[in-house]
Amino acid sequence: MYRLAIILVLETNKTCVHLDLSYCCFIYEHSRQIKKSLALNNTIFGFHYEGNHGHIDSRGMLILEDRSSRLSDMVQYPMPLHKSVSRRIRGCQPCTDQQLYGVDQKKNICWLCSNYQEFEFRLPKPFGMSGTECFVHLDREFFRGFKLLEKDNEFFVKKMLPKGHHRFFFTLGRDNRVTS
Repeated sequence: MYRLAIILVLETNKTCVHLDLSYCCFIYEHSRQIKKSLALNNTIFGFHYEGNHGHIDSRGMLILEDRSSRLSDMVQYPMPLHKSVSRRIRGCQPCTDQQLYGVDQKKNICWLCSNYQEFEFRLPKPFGMSGTECFVHLDREFFRGFKLLEKDNEFFVKKMLPKGHHRFFFTLGRDNRVTS
């Protein structure tokens, strides 16, 4: 199996923060390789992947689409010119959700174009709670729990979220006790 040149770029990148790979006709196997390389990259904050085998979710992760949900990898259909031109990166100008995603606002999310910002969640570690796990549950993610890291008697995690107000709660341990 060969490796795409973009794989090397993603794995060694130290400066690129915004990348548009939309409508590059990447087949499923290419997308799988790109997903693996993106997991190792911590400099790209804006990523576009529409028109390939997969989409970017609100966590910035490349989610592969089932092979059967797409047409054959052997047949590639070009994207109509009017759509690919209207979806180009627009510099530092934030776009509305409607401009970016149309009806489905949970797919193909670019943190930079969507004007996301970094939020830090911190919770002091309760006395006598050694070996306890802590999770934050965010409304934007349908209250799915994200594990917080533990350091210096506190739990913390950084998440990229759209600007505005967000509802969230913490749970401690496996019994999911809600903290105040």
